[in-house]
Amino acid sequence: MIRDRFTRCLGIALCLSMAVSAQSNSSSQDTASSSLCNSSISSANASGTYSFPVGIARADQDSYTNERVPDPSWAITVTGGNGESIERRYWYSTAGQDYADDIDINYDVCALTWSRLPINTIRLGQSDSGNCSTVFSERCIDGLTSKASSSALQWATYPSAPPFENLTAGVLPSICGYIFRDLLETMAENCTNEFGGPEMNPMGYTSINAEALTGYNSSDLYRSECTPVEGNDTFHSVRVPTGFGADDWEFGTDAGYDNATQEITPVLTMYMPVANTERTGTRNYVPTVLRCLQAKNFSEGSRVSPALAEGTPWPSPGGSLIAGAKGGIAAGVVVFVLLVGGMLLSLWLIKRRKRRAREAAERRDEAAGEDDKDLPPEADNTVEINELVAKDRKPELDSVNVVELGGGQGEPVEIASRTTPAELSADRH
Repeated sequence: MIRDRFTRCLGIALCLSMAVSAQSNSSSQDTASSSLCNSSISSANASGTYSFPVGIARADQDSYTNERVPDPSWAITVTGGNGESIERRYWYSTAGQDYADDIDINYDVCALTWSRLPINTIRLGQSDSGNCSTVFSERCIDGLTSKASSSALQWATYPSAPPFENLTAGVLPSICGYIFRDLLETMAENCTNEFGGPEMNPMGYTSINAEALTGYNSSDLYRSECTPVEGNDTFHSVRVPTGFGADDWEFGTDAGYDNATQEITPVLTMYMPVANTERTGTRNYVPTVLRCLQAKNFSEGSRVSPALAEGTPWPSPGGSLIAGAKGGIAAGVVVFVLLVGGMLLSLWLIKRRKRRAREAAERRDEAAGEDDKDLPPEADNTVEINELVAKDRKPELDSVNVVELGGGQGEPVEIASRTTPAELSADRH
């Protein structure tokens, strides 16, 4: 139910975006003019530039491992404010590649852009570096890039038989739209919170646009001669529907200016085989790059927009179930630790008792050994007395342990009976 509703919502947003592109109404950009046409990207009140490697070989190279194409760039600018009309514009640098001749450069480029993200998504991305890692969950990013790559490869690689040829000059805009439609299910499965979560923008939907950047009759880049520069790169204006109207920022208020600089625009760019059977070669992979554009580099003297409140991190897949499972796991860990601790304590006590008993026995043996040292040699200590004939003495002395006998002038002598040294030791103790 939720997925169906979300998919329908995205479908409506796509229709609105396509209508905006076709009609070039007030919420679409005019590529014919800009205050930056004879200037630079960084001269805008606020800007952001994002370059990235593509990872495909130049057309005149034989292998992917050889020289790659130069790094392209996306840029975003915000100008105006302080009572003047606010302009928020997107730009793309081909890094010197002639995108009008896709046959020669040997690749085509489609770009998907999102605008009007939910408020929480925008809040999460205020400190994003441009790779969208704080804007979208990892699951959402992986789902978008992998699905876009596989879809672009499918649509641009396999030609259909005449007369229904699908890979001809001018077909790229349609293929870009097909790729977008293929992403709807992935967005519903993996990006529900990011694109359709709570705290939606005032319009209540996220707007999406599919744009072809290459091809003589397809590319949007060469419709305007407005080409600001930044360093060695020349940027071309890209007609991307903003999804915002006059109430958002065009009146030049501080609130409108802040909305324009705080807004985040994700762009998914795909570098696919040339969608034309006249191509000179193809490949079995499509580099896909996701970047989140935000104009947060403010030029000197420009208004610096205040920071937004922190966003709420995206829940793990399964949300509340995962939270409950975490509580159960924590309780289980505590019980386990207590059980293991009790077992270890019991084993320690048992070992201590055994050790003490062993030490006591060793001490007794040592004490017995010391007593043995005090006794006369065994040969002198085992005299057996059978009969003693003396005056006033009984002829037999049985069970007598020690007898003192007068030895004349000698000292008394201790004479042991049949009792053994061990028995003597026991008696003494």
